Amino acid sequence: MKKSFGVVAVSAVLVFSLSGCSLSSGGEGEGAAASSDSAASSAAVSASASVSAEASLDIDLSAMDFDYTDRDKDASYDAASATIVALADGASGVSGADSGAGATVSSDGNTVTITAAGTYVVSGTLAQGQLAVDAGDDDKVQLVLDGASVHNENGPAVYVKNADKVFVTLADGSANTLSDGASYVLDDGSDEPYATLFSKADLTLNGSGSLEVTSAYRHAVCSKDDLVVTGGTYTINAVEDGLRGRDCVKICDGAFSITAGEDAVKSNNDEDGARGFVCIDGGTFDITAGDDAVHGETVLRVTGGVVDVASCTEGLEAEQVYVNGGEVRIVASDDGVNASARDTVTGGTDNVPGTTEGSCLLQINDGSVEVDSTGDGLDSNGNLEINGGTVVLHVPDNPDDTVIDCDGAASINGGTVTAVAADGTQTQVTADNLAQFTQMGGMGDRGMGGADGDPLAGEGGEAGGRGGMGDRGMGGAPSGRM
Repeated sequence: MKKSFGVVAVSAVLVFSLSGCSLSSGGEGEGAAASSDSAASSAAVSASASVSAEASLDIDLSAMDFDYTDRDKDASYDAASATIVALADGASGVSGADSGAGATVSSDGNTVTITAAGTYVVSGTLAQGQLAVDAGDDDKVQLVLDGASVHNENGPAVYVKNADKVFVTLADGSANTLSDGASYVLDDGSDEPYATLFSKADLTLNGSGSLEVTSAYRHAVCSKDDLVVTGGTYTINAVEDGLRGRDCVKICDGAFSITAGEDAVKSNNDEDGARGFVCIDGGTFDITAGDDAVHGETVLRVTGGVVDVASCTEGLEAEQVYVNGGEVRIVASDDGVNASARDTVTGGTDNVPGTTEGSCLLQINDGSVEVDSTGDGLDSNGNLEINGGTVVLHVPDNPDDTVIDCDGAASINGGTVTAVAADGTQTQVTADNLAQFTQMGGMGDRGMGGADGDPLAGEGGEAGGRGGMGDRGMGGAPSGRM
């Protein structure tokens, strides 16, 4: 958590892409244009950072591809023309018209490698082995898991080494499992691979079956490019991250139970302002995370679905966080929702109290958000806007935190915001009393509006001026406002 002491003011409304799960106009093409509804002012979305030789650090919503292709959402396949892969310890086999050209089996019978574009239906069990994809740069490969179980003690159970894009389809009614060991044999001169299902190409998960992924080494599912999920039921247990896509993670549908030692859902590209984003447009999530529940380096957007976080350090975190729909419930040991700049923007240093960093923005436009946190409920190291939706913030017991912490301009322009005290007392937070519930300065006792520390009394609590050192005064003796 980065502490901040902000100024309460009215800021401009920024709304983009209120509807999710849209198909791209590019049909089955993979070079879909960026979403046309990402209409944001350059002043609000551009970080004050230098431009690198390869990509700009400035966040560019208009360049982000929030769409799903037709093929991302199409889990159909023709079993009659597909290559059939039968997994068996020491005796895996490949059959079908094109089997000789598209897949090979290792001499020990425990590794099957896909080498060409096409559809491959995989079933059976490997107690020690691997399903690999090493196809051409332009090849699209569909792996249909239909009752497949793969364990690899020293590497990924599924390893996509090369392809244009791989679709992992969960066959209707099928149950599939992937697992690994606690130690990997790494590629020469590399820290890779590092996930039970590891892909160096764009990766899409779809279908209506189920997939259980257990990672004893690091991550459960990881793509070094885009990770897209449009359907399926997932049970994920990971030592580190659950679902991880370097350039982006986009989820349109599915049911997810994720237990992660670090982040449950994450995109980690912090060098390109058009990548490193997470978009949740649908699905149901039950999350327990050791660090962030959902983390985007640049942008985190929720437009639909139900995100239920039972335990985490911070719930939603990115440089810019947008809630445009859906239901979000968070129990956090630190901040519930946090807009915090990337290290590549800040140089890895915490922001100076009372100053903004990067292009941080936390914006709620619709949907519902409920936060029960030990740290701040909503925390932005830049601006914060509530323009619609329903927000319920439980008052933290920690005297150094409050329901809203904002370094820049904070505004309530619509929606319903409720602060809930420990005794259950509820108070509506509006534009008129927002200052009472927003951390504005002071490093002493919280005094959220009362000489006796009554968090909702609205009187008392010595006013700690802007960046001051007195009692915090969330509605302090003079007024507690700027």
